[in-house]
Amino acid sequence: MTNDQNSIRTATLHPTIEFTRALDQLEEEHVELRNKLQEFVVIEEVIRLGRPDTDWFATLRDLKVRVEAFLVELKEHADWEDQALFPMVADLVADSPPMIDLIEEDHRLAMQYMEAFLDELRKSVAPIHQAKARHIISLLMNAHQLILDHFYGEERYIFPLAEQLQTNIDYLSS
Repeated sequence: MTNDQNSIRTATLHPTIEFTRALDQLEEEHVELRNKLQEFVVIEEVIRLGRPDTDWFATLRDLKVRVEAFLVELKEHADWEDQALFPMVADLVADSPPMIDLIEEDHRLAMQYMEAFLDELRKSVAPIHQAKARHIISLLMNAHQLILDHFYGEERYIFPLAEQLQTNIDYLSS
């Protein structure tokens, strides 16, 4: 099937089916992104528990590459939410835009911490000993927690909407 045929087929789906598919995509992408975030926690633990005189420069440079790849995926996810998911939610709920704006604040703060992490690495030169490495990675861990909070906030807001929608459909069908 061509993209045009797929677009036409998708465009003719009932809004409830489209919303259900969007929820499935949201959940799947959040799981994938959470798994990638967990990799950062493992590296943080290695640094935190490592030897104080170790040079963590190469480890942090490798982590920087992983974080940059993660940010590309996160941006794609956020763009999809803005273009597809949030407009569907706005159609379902009158107070949706203010609520979504509030939830998105965690995302904006997380991006500030991510940028601070990357900036610290750009400024850093070898050797990076444990104290400096802990400071640098703490910026990433702050971003990590904010992103998890952001995902949780989205899910806590959007999934109950789906349940209410299903309840309404069941009620109208009976």
